[in-house]
Amino acid sequence: MTEHFCDDCNRLRLTAAGGLHACLGYDDSISLRDILRNGGDQSALHNAIAQSITGKRPGHGFESTGVGGPTKHMISVGG
Repeated sequence: MTEHFCDDCNRLRLTAAGGLHACLGYDDSISLRDILRNGGDQSALHNAIAQSITGKRPGHGFESTGVGGPTKHMISVGG
């Protein structure tokens, strides 16, 4: 990683399985599929997406220590 740009990042990734990833540097995601399958409406989806955006971390430090990076394969989220 040549630049630490997390604080300026405005990207989200939605997987085919409905997982919304706010950061490719972490394994966590919000399952939009589960919200819909559990009877969630448009408001519930909007709130989940907004939470994902506002909850974006200011950065990560795994590139400096070499440990703690994501365990998911980038191909699984289109990266």
